[in-house]
Amino acid sequence: MNIGDHVICINDEGLDPTDFEPCLPVKGGHYVIRDIAPPDKEDERLALMLVGIKGIANVFGGESCFLAERFRLLEEMKEENRRMAEATT
Repeated sequence: MNIGDHVICINDEGLDPTDFEPCLPVKGGHYVIRDIAPPDKEDERLALMLVGIKGIANVFGGESCFLAERFRLLEEMKEENRRMAEATT
């Protein structure tokens, strides 16, 4: 994933609405990556910042972000849907 990529939310469970404004991502929603946080030193998972959603400052002084695993690239979703449609015909 890269800045500017279009992504679809595939998991919106367990997000804290007090960490983000003005809203949270919604499963199935289409978003654009605004920035990518450096991986956490403990687990090395990428975190995304999205256009139109601002995270509050976290305990480390950075912006609260969303784990990249909550999203799929739009192009990957389109390709998967195309393959599924072809398999049923």
